[in-house]
Amino acid sequence: MFEIDGKRSPVKKFRDTHHMMARMFAMGMRPGEVAERMGYCLSRISVLHGSPAFQAIIGHYREEVDEVWKAGQDEYFTLVRKRMVRAERLLNEQLESAEENEEQIPLRTLLALTSDGADRAGYPKRTVATNVNISMAAQLEKARKRSDKVIDVTPKVIPFKRRI
Repeated sequence: MFEIDGKRSPVKKFRDTHHMMARMFAMGMRPGEVAERMGYCLSRISVLHGSPAFQAIIGHYREEVDEVWKAGQDEYFTLVRKRMVRAERLLNEQLESAEENEEQIPLRTLLALTSDGADRAGYPKRTVATNVNISMAAQLEKARKRSDKVIDVTPKVIPFKRRI
């Protein structure tokens, strides 16, 4: 656990990808290079890079980064990037082929493609949390107020006329 200004940092919440990014920054890479290699948008990388907790991780890894690790990472990311580009190209070709042949692609597959792509492009799913306070006292008070209303149920007398 890292400390920032004497306070404990939420570093445990960072995933392996965040640690990988921190190592890249520790190697001296710029935010644009990190974004390109990791497949994230530049704004997401910049926000993360500006975080004090993330800066603490970068400082930690700055001490560990050496030339052998740098060389291995360059080769590894070159291979990963080639594979990602190749996979995206093949994916696009299959989508175009399905469109040309008027084949139906399952909705679940299309949603997975757009969801993953949007997340990587900086458009993650948004979660809206709503806190609902259900207090027994509040519910009873509302019921009491509703019951305070008086409804007039007195029957009206309608004169009866007899027909002859």
